[in-house]
Amino acid sequence: VVFDEKVSPDFHLDGYWIQANHKRDYHILLTRGVSSMPMNVPDLSLPGRIELFILLPADWPLEMEQLQDERNYWPIGLLKDLGRYPHTHGTWLGYGHSVPEGQGRTISGTRFAATLLTKSKTLSAEFQRVPFGDSGIDLLMLFPLCAGEYAFKRAAGMAGLSAVFESKNISDIIDTSRPDACGEA
Repeated sequence: VVFDEKVSPDFHLDGYWIQANHKRDYHILLTRGVSSMPMNVPDLSLPGRIELFILLPADWPLEMEQLQDERNYWPIGLLKDLGRYPHTHGTWLGYGHSVPEGQGRTISGTRFAATLLTKSKTLSAEFQRVPFGDSGIDLLMLFPLCAGEYAFKRAAGMAGLSAVFESKNISDIIDTSRPDACGEA
């Protein structure tokens, strides 16, 4: 299923919905269009083109009428907002970057205060890299963070946060009811 962007303020950014099935108990939402322009990377050895994805549980409400509710729509909005971010700000996004919601806000109806760009341990490495020209396109997973996780990541870095997630067996698939892995209530 394609969530076709009807009006594009700058470049055309669509969303793809790869539906859960009997072999895969999660949905994949994936952007198409972020990589249409290279990002302004500080070092040419870094990936200059990305697309973004998010993994949602199979019971996530994704039918059009259900998406009228912001509590269901926010993953699509997050993909679109962060997909435009590097181009509208003349910057880049890459593995390990985290983007706060800002001013103490959280993602609609959740405790999530920031978003981490990372690689999925659920999906294959082949899925997360698309051949394109000499450098390819990286597919980065958006993973929402609770306030404590975001603070811990800023203090301990990506490796520290990854170790905490690994020790607590945190899934790549979004769970809006999961506790903050770094302890903040």
